[in-house]
Amino acid sequence: MFNIIENKVFLISRRCTALATRIKIKIAYNTEIRKEIDELYRLMDKVALAKWALSIAKHILETVDIDYKSIDEIVDGFRVNELWQIKKATIHEVRQAGFKIHKIARESDNEITKTALRVVGQAVSSGHMRGARYGSIRLCCKSNWIS
Repeated sequence: MFNIIENKVFLISRRCTALATRIKIKIAYNTEIRKEIDELYRLMDKVALAKWALSIAKHILETVDIDYKSIDEIVDGFRVNELWQIKKATIHEVRQAGFKIHKIARESDNEITKTALRVVGQAVSSGHMRGARYGSIRLCCKSNWIS
């Protein structure tokens, strides 16, 4: 079921819609697609959503030519989230890893890099709260990086 839902959500997200059940950013929404995404979101479990958020984050880093393997905080963040998915890391560890990445984003002078790092921070933080699980998707849509 995860693969079917993941593929469908990914294809729908490529149309640049967000997963929030309540509109939080100002982009044009297709109401029909939004309802479909909300239903898929409701059906997916937190681990499936976290995996999807990490895959989006890696895609964004590739899109903006950031070698995440050279940034220890990102490598650690991905590792902590993946450990959380198998119940070997705590929510606190996930939150702290996300905070470290957001700190790097705040320190960046380049808006593209800053936004990409915020996407990554949201994706890494996806384990600690339901809203963060689609925060990275909202940022991608806002930046038109999913097309």
